[in-house]
Amino acid sequence: MNSSHIKSADYDENYRTLDVGFHNGRKYRYSGVDREIYERLMSAPSHGKFFRDNIRDRFQCKEL
Repeated sequence: MNSSHIKSADYDENYRTLDVGFHNGRKYRYSGVDREIYERLMSAPSHGKFFRDNIRDRFQCKEL
C-alpha cells in the first residue's frame, strides 16, 4: 500500500473481517466489514483518510 500509516490490508470475505497492519508494527482486525468497504479502501486516493473516515470508529476491532 502507498500510505504513510497503513502498511497492509487483507480481507476475508467468508468472515467479513479486515486486517489492517500499520507501519508502527500494530495490526488490527475489524469485524463485519463488507467487501465494498475493502474495495473502496483499496481504490481510495488516500488509504489513511478513507480508513479514518470510514473504518476506524465504525467497526468493532481487536488488536492482533
